[in-house]
Amino acid sequence: MKKYIITLLSTIVSLTIYNKCLYANNLISKCIQNTPSNKSSVTNSNHNKNNLPITIKSDSNNLMSKCIQNTPSNKSSVTNSNHNKNNPPITIKSNFANGTYPKYIEFNGNVNLQQGNSNLHADKIRFHKKQLKNQDQDKVPIHTIDALGHVHYDDNQIILKGKKVWTDLNTKDINVWNGEYQLVGRQGRGAAEKIKLRNYGRYTIMENGSFTSCLPNFNSWSIVGSTIIQDREEELAKIWNARFKIGNIPIFYSPYLQLPTGDHRRSGFLSPSFNYDVNNGFKLQFPYYWNIASQADVTIIPQYITNRGLYLQNEFRYLTHFGQGILNLNYLPFNTFNNHFKKHNEESQNSVKRKFNNYDKWLFYWHHDGLFNQHWRFNLNYTRISNPNYLKDFDYINFNDVDGKQQLNLYNTFSHWDSTFSIKDFQIFDRNNKLYNLYRAIPQLDVNYQNNIGPFNIHIYSQAVKFKNVNRYMPQTTRLHFEPTINFPFFNNWIRLNSQFKLLATSYKQDGVNYYNNNIKSNNINSLNHGGLLKTSVSRILPEFKIDSYMFLDRQITKGYTQTIEPHVQYLYIPYCDQNNIYLYDSKILQTNYNSLFRDRTYSGLDRITSANELRTGVTTRIYDNNFLERFRLSVGQAYSFDPYFINKKNMNRNEGNSKITWASNTYWQINDYWKMSAELRYNTQFNNILQGNTIIDYHVDNNRTLQLSYRYTNPKYVSEVINHPKFLNNLYNSGVSQLGITAKWPIINDWSMVGSYYYDLHNNRSIEQLLSIQYNSCCYAIRLGYKHKSNILDNNNIRDDNQISFNIELRGFNTHDSSNENDIFRHPIIPYQSTAF
Repeated sequence: MKKYIITLLSTIVSLTIYNKCLYANNLISKCIQNTPSNKSSVTNSNHNKNNLPITIKSDSNNLMSKCIQNTPSNKSSVTNSNHNKNNPPITIKSNFANGTYPKYIEFNGNVNLQQGNSNLHADKIRFHKKQLKNQDQDKVPIHTIDALGHVHYDDNQIILKGKKVWTDLNTKDINVWNGEYQLVGRQGRGAAEKIKLRNYGRYTIMENGSFTSCLPNFNSWSIVGSTIIQDREEELAKIWNARFKIGNIPIFYSPYLQLPTGDHRRSGFLSPSFNYDVNNGFKLQFPYYWNIASQADVTIIPQYITNRGLYLQNEFRYLTHFGQGILNLNYLPFNTFNNHFKKHNEESQNSVKRKFNNYDKWLFYWHHDGLFNQHWRFNLNYTRISNPNYLKDFDYINFNDVDGKQQLNLYNTFSHWDSTFSIKDFQIFDRNNKLYNLYRAIPQLDVNYQNNIGPFNIHIYSQAVKFKNVNRYMPQTTRLHFEPTINFPFFNNWIRLNSQFKLLATSYKQDGVNYYNNNIKSNNINSLNHGGLLKTSVSRILPEFKIDSYMFLDRQITKGYTQTIEPHVQYLYIPYCDQNNIYLYDSKILQTNYNSLFRDRTYSGLDRITSANELRTGVTTRIYDNNFLERFRLSVGQAYSFDPYFINKKNMNRNEGNSKITWASNTYWQINDYWKMSAELRYNTQFNNILQGNTIIDYHVDNNRTLQLSYRYTNPKYVSEVINHPKFLNNLYNSGVSQLGITAKWPIINDWSMVGSYYYDLHNNRSIEQLLSIQYNSCCYAIRLGYKHKSNILDNNNIRDDNQISFNIELRGFNTHDSSNENDIFRHPIIPYQSTAF
């Protein structure tokens, strides 16, 4: 067992030091606030490289004339900027100076040498000037410096300290013996027996050197090597005979390592992740990034999961003349590890899903967006999975009976018209299941034409679609739709008025209606289809008339504040047409709020057009401050129906009755810069109750300090109409929705932070969702401990509580991005943070 632990630990270390991740911006300030920065400005001078102007300030000035012979004077070197910028003037200060010119000059006592933005401090500096043999006298001589005793060198890239330093002022080459270094303006420090800077500071070469991103006096981890070469232009570090240490304990060895030190795209291992949760066990993830070309790259993510085995994820990105896209391929081979989940899930799975437990699991996803010939655009979304357990096992999304959507869209746009050709398909696993009820659109063509003729705006919409159900027992149809619209608009600075006439003409050619009428409909399997028997051929023509008016009035109520009043009045008329003989192919009840109160459709799609004889009124008032920031908003509206509205008379259900009134309102109040509140409410006299409502109170200081309280309510009758699926109604939502929630993100102390959420179901008196994550961020490493609880609906309509405990650790140090940023935790879908602005 110990052998396996050592192997696992060594693997983590190996991949960590190949880290390609960048530090997050919010952590950089913490990590570099104690690192030095070079504030000296580079002298904008362009001296000829053959003459290095030197200014000497010393208590002994008798050698000054000899030292500055054949060089410009101090004033010229400072004020005249016509010298080569690679060799700016040299200034030397010391307590004493002596020497034999032209061989050398020695400076003693608090010596300070400055050239451009480079500074050298030492107890003693010896300045050498040497002419090479057979070298012309007009050629540049070699100027070198030996510095001894408490040597300190710094420029805009690095700080060096040591007992002895040699430097060539012509080439900027530097040697430091038994020295230490600290990168300027970013993390990184270490020590070496010998440090060399070459090629004007591009290369830093260390012999028996070390590197760590930890701040001084905190050596949590480090990398040491016999030779370390850092290339600043390529932003790359190469290490030979590398040993990875935690503290002073070496735990890993590699004969050669290559590490990225900047933001350039480079092939290499990304930051590894190690975590644990009660369902999957231990998981080790070590992604590898392959920069194939400037237009293509791939990320390969091998994962070892103790309760599942080896899991491989791949993401390929590309950019071509025909567009850009992403390809994903994930694969988990079947092995004995999966028996843990086989036993755990078989009790809650139907026979179809259970049989897939003994198969390999995989996912293929392809998304592409393309544009060509200026007028044509297309996109593709194709998903295919190995079995229905995949998405649930790997916690991708809430599991449905059918997953794997496949859609192709082709668009073209011209000055007055546009069209969309699309194919919508699904992947299913049990074609004999009579409860399946999803429709493919194979194919669908939508065409829009719009033009202005005099004062009238003409819009023509047409559609042709073939619907085919994934269930061979359900009916299918070919639907043709034609919808001309004439608008007569009038508007000015304070009013907008539009009169609209529309004709809705739809034709259906339905197949498979006999089997449906004789078998499925009699068993009430399709409860969404309100009413009787289907017909093979159906034509429906409905006129629609609408008058819509909107006004905008404003006034200044107090100094710096403006109030607006925005009345909205609409009349809508659609006559009744019995649609009982048309099946629901793509129509579902739409949820409404104040903004959708003035919508002319109750259902999505075209299969149900609800009759209407309604007057809709509403008013919105807003208050803006002098910065045009909305501080308060209140909207109240109602829809009054003069006649009962219905879609068929044989089985009216909720539609049976007299006229109805629907009230809708929402409000938003920004109390101050930190506190915000919003609320929304809908009331319907047909139900004599509130349909929906929610309230949010938000305290937001910044992205790291946020607290939110929320409550949401949905009437159970309204839930049954919108969802209308026994899988969701029998247990979790059969009594409606009444949920109280809290989400928070807050720093605890120093580098510790907390993110959490809690949602409680007041109807069922149970917790439905919990999350708590505590994270420690430092310049050396990050640690995250998390707990997650969620209630899931199983195939047998029972509710199962899933609990997950996770632990992550990540070492930091080579770039500028932190992959474990606490903001990423807060954006995770498990935390349903909501915006307070509707």
